[in-house]
Amino acid sequence: MEIILMVGLLQAISAFTIDIMLPALSTMSQDFGVTETRAQLIVGIYFFGFAAGQLIHGPLSDQYGRKPVLMGALGLYLLTTIGILFTQDFTVLLALRALQGLLGAGMRIVPTALIRDQYSGAEMARIMSFAMMVFLIAPVIAPSIGTVFLQWGWHAIFVFIAALTGILMVWAGLRLRETLPAERRKVQSFANLQKATVQVLKTPQSVAYTLMLTFIFGILYTYLMSAPQLYKDFLNLNNTQFALAFGATGIAQTVGAFLNGALVMRLGLHKLIRYAVWVICGLSLLMVPHALLDQHVIGVWLHLSLVLLFMSITFPNANSAALEPLGNIAGFASSIIGFISSAGAGLLGSLIGQWAAGDFLRIGVGWTVLALISTGILSWLWMNHRPEARVQRA
Repeated sequence: MEIILMVGLLQAISAFTIDIMLPALSTMSQDFGVTETRAQLIVGIYFFGFAAGQLIHGPLSDQYGRKPVLMGALGLYLLTTIGILFTQDFTVLLALRALQGLLGAGMRIVPTALIRDQYSGAEMARIMSFAMMVFLIAPVIAPSIGTVFLQWGWHAIFVFIAALTGILMVWAGLRLRETLPAERRKVQSFANLQKATVQVLKTPQSVAYTLMLTFIFGILYTYLMSAPQLYKDFLNLNNTQFALAFGATGIAQTVGAFLNGALVMRLGLHKLIRYAVWVICGLSLLMVPHALLDQHVIGVWLHLSLVLLFMSITFPNANSAALEPLGNIAGFASSIIGFISSAGAGLLGSLIGQWAAGDFLRIGVGWTVLALISTGILSWLWMNHRPEARVQRA
C-alpha cells in the first residue's frame, strides 16, 4: 500500500506543479507583461521539457538503478523550483519551466519502471490504476490550493511546490527500496540504446499504443492549457469557481481510475482500452453540436468531465499494453513511449490551445480530430494484430 501511495504522489508532482498554478496564469501574464494566451506557454513549455526528460531518466535508471536516479531528479527539481522564485524575465521563466519539466519526467518514468520490475500486463495496470487514483487527487485539490496561496502572490505557490518536493525527497530516501538489482543493470552505450529503440519501433503493439497515447494525451494537454481561459474568460467564473469546477473534473477522473482497477481484471487489458477509446470518440464528436446549441457552464463541465473520466481509464491501460512486450528493456522502453506521447501531445495541445484560446467550439473541433485519429490507430491494431488473442493463447 505504501508503494502505491508513494508512486502516485511522485507521479502527481508534475500534475500538481501544473494544476496549482492555473489560477495564477492571468496574474503571471500581468507581472511578466504578456497576454493570457501566451501565458499558456508556462504550461506548454513544461510538457516539452517533460517529454525530453523521459529519454534521459529511463536509460540512467537501467544502468544505475531506480532509486539513485529518482533521488537525483527530486533534488534538482527542488533547486529549479527555487530558481523560479527569483526570475523576473519571461524567457528565463520559460527556460526554467522547461528544465523543471525535464527533471519532473524522472518522477514519472522511474516509478513506472519500478512497478514494471515487479508486475506486468493486467496486474501492472491494476497497480498503476490505484497509483493513478493518488495521482488524480492533484487536479482535485491543486487549483484550490493555488487560489489560496495566490493571495500572497504567485511566488507563494512555488514556495509550496518546493516544500512538497522536499518532503517527498525525504520520504523516498528513507522508505523506497531498489527494485533493479545490480546483476540486471545494463551499461548504456549508443549501440545498446539504438538496439532498444529498434526493438520498441519494431513491436507493432507498442508503436500503436504509443501513437494512440499521443493523441489521447493531446486531448488532456489541450484541456490543461485551455481550462483557465475557457472557464474564466468564456464562462465568466471567478478563481474560486474555476478551482471548484476543475477539481470536480478531477474527482470524475478519480472515479474512472477506481473503476478501471476492477474492470481491467474483468474485461482484460486490450478490450477495456478499445471500449474506453470508443466512448471518448463518441463524446468528442458530440462536443461540436453541443457548443453550437448551448454553452451553459454546467453542461460544458459535465461534457468535459465525462471525456476525462474515460481518459483516466485509458492512460494506465494503454501504457501497460505498450510496455507489455518489452519487459527486458522496461526502463528505456518507458522513456521512448513517454517521450513520443508527451512530446507529440505537448505539440498538439499547444497548437490547439493557442488556436482555440479557450473557445469551447474550437476545443471541441480539436478534440474530435484527436479522438478520431486515436480510434483509427486502435482499429488498425485490432484488425491486424489482435493483441488480446495472443495474450489468451499465451
